Amino acid sequence: MVMDRHEEGAMTDKDGPERLPPGVSLAEFRAVADRVELTELLSRYHQYIDAMKWESLGEVFADDAECHYLGLEIFGVSDVSIEGREKVIEWLRVNLGQFGDTQPKHFFANHVFDILGDRAKTRSYMHVIASLVSGIYEVEHKRTPEGWRIVKLKLEHFRTEQAR
Repeated sequence: MVMDRHEEGAMTDKDGPERLPPGVSLAEFRAVADRVELTELLSRYHQYIDAMKWESLGEVFADDAECHYLGLEIFGVSDVSIEGREKVIEWLRVNLGQFGDTQPKHFFANHVFDILGDRAKTRSYMHVIASLVSGIYEVEHKRTPEGWRIVKLKLEHFRTEQAR
């Protein structure tokens, strides 16, 4: 579960430095917490898709989310840009739900974070197990009262042999 800094016992701006590990500022603590929360958010995106938990995807996208899925010709599908959380989720359900029990399993790594206040950009590599398909995610996020949410996602697919 994504950490909620407003839960009882969680750190707030009013907490003094005595609650932090020695030598760690509140800003440093928040920077690490943001990276953990963003990694969790992206992990949920992948795991919800792999488990076909379409209704749960609402937890990861902002209402005004937009997604750009590129390089889809390797699947026989045209590239697509979608705006709006519900439309994004419906597109994923229709286009990935067709795999059923053979739904791909996504792995992602090599995360880079650029965080500025309540906005963040991440870049990650993705590989689909049991295929030669990989990709690069470039994602923009915003912090909401419910936690970090995906605002803009771009995934460019490629066959692994193309990366050589």
